[in-house]
Amino acid sequence: MIISFIIFTLGYQISYVTNTKNLNERDYQKKPYISGQISEKKQWLNNSDFISPESWEKSISGDYRDVNASIKGGMANFEVLGEQKTFSLIADPPIESNWTEVDNPDFPNHPDVDEITSAGCRVSHEFDDHTANQNPSVHWDRNITMSVNMSDYIITYASIQAIVNATVSLDIDRIGDTEARDDHLYSMDTYGIGDYVRFYILISDLEKNKVYEIAYLQPEDLGAGDPPGTDYLGDTYMISVPEEVMIFYLSSVLGTDNCNFTLTLGIRIQIEDNIEDYWDIDNFEELIINYLNFTFTYQKKINQLTTVSWNQVGDKLSKLSPENYRVVSTEAKLNFKYKISQNWTTTTSSINSEIRIHLNGQPHPLTIKLSQVNTSFDEVNFYLSPPTDSVNLSIQVFIADEFNLDQHINISIDDVYLFISYTIISPESDKNGGSKRVIQESGLNWIILSILLAVSGILGIVSLRTYYFIPRKRKMKANLLLKTQKFKDIMNFQGIVITHKVSGSHIFSQSYSILKGEDKIIFSGFIQAIMTISEEITRKAIEKDSLIELNDEFGIEKINELDFKHFVCLIMEREEIRTILILNEKASKKLKNQTALFISNLYLQFADQIKSWKGELDELEESLAPFIYSHFELYYKEFFKIDYDVINLIKSTKEKKLSRLENRIINIISSLLKYDNKFKLETVLNEVNEENKDLVIEAIESLIKLKIIIPFTSKKQIDYIST
Repeated sequence: MIISFIIFTLGYQISYVTNTKNLNERDYQKKPYISGQISEKKQWLNNSDFISPESWEKSISGDYRDVNASIKGGMANFEVLGEQKTFSLIADPPIESNWTEVDNPDFPNHPDVDEITSAGCRVSHEFDDHTANQNPSVHWDRNITMSVNMSDYIITYASIQAIVNATVSLDIDRIGDTEARDDHLYSMDTYGIGDYVRFYILISDLEKNKVYEIAYLQPEDLGAGDPPGTDYLGDTYMISVPEEVMIFYLSSVLGTDNCNFTLTLGIRIQIEDNIEDYWDIDNFEELIINYLNFTFTYQKKINQLTTVSWNQVGDKLSKLSPENYRVVSTEAKLNFKYKISQNWTTTTSSINSEIRIHLNGQPHPLTIKLSQVNTSFDEVNFYLSPPTDSVNLSIQVFIADEFNLDQHINISIDDVYLFISYTIISPESDKNGGSKRVIQESGLNWIILSILLAVSGILGIVSLRTYYFIPRKRKMKANLLLKTQKFKDIMNFQGIVITHKVSGSHIFSQSYSILKGEDKIIFSGFIQAIMTISEEITRKAIEKDSLIELNDEFGIEKINELDFKHFVCLIMEREEIRTILILNEKASKKLKNQTALFISNLYLQFADQIKSWKGELDELEESLAPFIYSHFELYYKEFFKIDYDVINLIKSTKEKKLSRLENRIINIISSLLKYDNKFKLETVLNEVNEENKDLVIEAIESLIKLKIIIPFTSKKQIDYIST
């Protein structure tokens, strides 16, 4: 009825205007144009072929020492800065000016002679057994300073070669030796370990809090035989520890200050008093270390989560037309060429690194794995979400894994084109740009027209209120409920248990408040009790046909909700899997459907592993954790912090002012952070004095979306959110 009346009114008005126009002069007649639309397509980027750095800006996050960006040769390059260096110390023989003689802290007595000569590091010592046992020793130290900070490098190869020789008299006592007394030969079997020499090489930090032996030689038969006479040891290599052990020792001592370590050459003599009331001369005539070659290779460490980007800030869409014309983008297509200087897979161990695309800060879901990039140019096309006004493009290389790299790798791009299709919607206009309708007034007609317009206006307002404003208000309330229900469901969430239905064994469990802080055995018993009760109640519910029903598309076999007064258990089953959610109160319809979708996806992704599962907890727990967090967004229950840099940036940007409630929430969080450097969202919700908590939740969600409230620096949270 309302629409019919309005049509009648408009018809009368048009008829009236037409008749009056026919009565007037026809000099002003012209053809009208109504709401014009212009659709076009434009290439948006400048300097697409990288003739110069103009219009492009590079940015780096993470370890700036690992990557760089350059424009040369008509290409934009993302440079991954690998490097390999070698340290080599050769002493043939050791020279006195390079080494400092020091005490052995465990055996501080020095031998008769300890010196560095043209032959090398030399020791000589003579001892008679008429005094107590002796262990003379000497060390020569050399402090070494690396040319780089070793925290940014990984040692990949290490070796040591050292040569010694010795001359000793046969009167030193070894197993099987005899001695002549009173014209008889007596077996030397009255000693413990005998006389010997040990050559060795140590590495340590400068303070010698960490000391490791990396090479040694202790000749067992040197000096064996009956006196008189002399025994010789020709040039012989020391025995070194295995390479992987040497790398570990070297990395450990360099880890103290990432730059310095000490190399020590050592000689120690063991002489035992093993003859009572008799003089036995033990003579170590000459012990020499005459050659050393210590070498190790280290490669640049490329750190995880490092990025390097080429960015361009393009013109805004609104600049395409006058201020009162609306511009709507309908499509955005990006294409460019890309290649790599070396095969990524054979050169690195990083399988997850990739090229990413961002438009106005939003990442595109499709990426290009560096392991799939060829050494010759390929071309790719991306369809991006059409921009609303700003056009800021970023092409980024993302390093997803930590690895060592011995050379530079360049990822190059060229011919980067961003085509945006758009429509300019113009306001009502005519050919001459103005309205020159001349209407002669007629008193009676204008009175009738005014009455009709007034009535149609009233009816229009009633219609707008009934069919637009009230439904719109309801829709806004529904949208607010949809936004806040997720937060309420997460706060309701107190724990999750996933079990193997046939064996009853736990596959995964996580608790947030029920028995929090107790050991797993108590928690396991608690869950076992719930499972026993739920089995019985579920069985009875099936008999009474009283189970909750969900859509068949989820493939859920059983679902039950048990109210234990202080908490509620939501139990769902599919095939071999049973999932139990522990809640503060009964689950919302959204949470039930979310849980049903979760268990269906869980079954689809892990069915083979669960069917062959043998009861080992660690087997599935590691892969299930990120899967669970990605479905339920449980990081909302963890700690958060404020990024004050983002707050200052947003406050300084006129078009992104915060609401009064958002500012109030920030002030409350700031007061909480005076006592701790982190907070929980639930605490903020309780602290804000606002009757409508849904509005508070919406404001918190807005601050999270603006990245003002961000997860506290927890590796687990970052992994889950990234996933």
